[in-house]
Amino acid sequence: MSQEPLRRVGVQFNENMHPSSESSVSPETFTTRALVLCPAHITVPVIFVPGIMGTNLKNTETNKPAWSVPNGKIAGLREGIARAWQTPASRQNELNPDACVVDEVNGPLGDLSDFLAMNPEEAKRRHWGEIHADSYLNILKTLEDRLNYPFSSVESNNPVPEEIWKSVMNPDENIWKPKSPLTEDEFKDRMGGIYFPVYACGYNWLQSNEEGAKRVIERIEEIEKRLENHTYFKYSGKVILVTHSMGGLVARRAVQDLGDKVLGVIHGVQPVGGAPVVYRRFRAGTEVGFLSLTDYVVAKIMGYTAADVTSVMANAPGPLELLPTKGYPTGWLHFTDGKTTHQMKTSDPYEEIYSYTTEKKWWGMVNSNLIDPSGLDKKKEPDKTPEDYFKTQLKIAKKFHDTIKNTSHEKTYVYFGDDEKQQSFPFVAWHCKQDISELSLADIQEGTLKETSTTGETVVEIKGKQYTFTLEGKNGPGDGTVPTSSGEMGGQLEHVADCFRLKGFDHQLSYENPYAQQTVLHALGKLAQDLPV
Repeated sequence: MSQEPLRRVGVQFNENMHPSSESSVSPETFTTRALVLCPAHITVPVIFVPGIMGTNLKNTETNKPAWSVPNGKIAGLREGIARAWQTPASRQNELNPDACVVDEVNGPLGDLSDFLAMNPEEAKRRHWGEIHADSYLNILKTLEDRLNYPFSSVESNNPVPEEIWKSVMNPDENIWKPKSPLTEDEFKDRMGGIYFPVYACGYNWLQSNEEGAKRVIERIEEIEKRLENHTYFKYSGKVILVTHSMGGLVARRAVQDLGDKVLGVIHGVQPVGGAPVVYRRFRAGTEVGFLSLTDYVVAKIMGYTAADVTSVMANAPGPLELLPTKGYPTGWLHFTDGKTTHQMKTSDPYEEIYSYTTEKKWWGMVNSNLIDPSGLDKKKEPDKTPEDYFKTQLKIAKKFHDTIKNTSHEKTYVYFGDDEKQQSFPFVAWHCKQDISELSLADIQEGTLKETSTTGETVVEIKGKQYTFTLEGKNGPGDGTVPTSSGEMGGQLEHVADCFRLKGFDHQLSYENPYAQQTVLHALGKLAQDLPV
């Protein structure tokens, strides 16, 4: 290769996905030459599927954004203030699952002018604007750049793996240890010889993940049509799915129908067995840390009280599909006074916990008076009560759980959080201010509701005496949202090539963690070995 100084120029794509590069003409005296790194021809699309609330939504009835997750602290504060003044009825109408569709919001992507791996127009065609930029833009860019341009010092005759790939091939085994390390020979054999175009696939997370899975399938069909008979790229006929949180449930359902089109799946912080915090939010709203302004703003956005949460989640099967499944360790619902604790054992939490309203069981999950504040459900189903309407959505969630069961793609990789510093809810505890040592679990369960608030404080009459219960805060390790007990169930799915237990990140921003990124690139590197080329 020439020893003249070189500068790398970016790759651009037109609407047909044909790559090209541009460089300005310079005088002969200017000896720095343009260096074009052409994408490989064999193509394996990578599709990123975000978690719940990670997709921007628009309400088709108002033609206005229904859910545009704010990017940046100032935008977050503005959104928190706006949501603080929103009534439960307004929330219900705005976040109506039947009226919402995915909304591409490309502004937060910026101009991507410093990103040499792809141009802004192509990022939009890859649907990067469908998902929350602060949470996901960095991982999209990292995958696009590091998968397709894995070598540094390319201007020399001796290119070397980029730093992150060095860490992938030589992992810190105190943090993550692969069963089968990616060798240098494997890396050189495939990386750089396959083009991995990175797409996003948002979905309406208010609807059942069954519908989200259909959208993933449609996105793959769209990509295939784009690559059909391409004159530059040779489509391998395979795709790889990378997921975050609830996106893992979406992908696991999609692969059941996709057959051998999927080369492999990589799940990040998937709530495999659900999360008890969902039950808690129905009774007390979104949890807030002590004197945490950030938590307060997040809670205002997500739903500060039970009234805010119930008006949306009781009418939306998607969020209900995050409830603990039959496979989650039983006994996660506790009644305690700090010394005596009763655990409620169940074989079917849908019938034994979720279906009960507070009017029937004081510890029931849903206050039926909070389900339909706008009367929207009554308009949809005039012959049903709000409780009936909620139970219909719950049945959809139960059916989805029964459909995916413990299944996974035959080549699945998983990482999850197990961090004492990222407290989560492996169980939910109703804490009684009075002594309950003389009461049985049955006594407590059969208590009569006297009053309850939308932040969880509940007065119950048990055997002629009044007891006051409140919901305790976070109580176990995880990633701040998904408890370890649910995340580690990913390693117990039917087909798991490797599973990594990590620390040091918050659930929503887990893909910002360098070790999480390393495990994902490791998985992608290993999956590339399975591609017949």
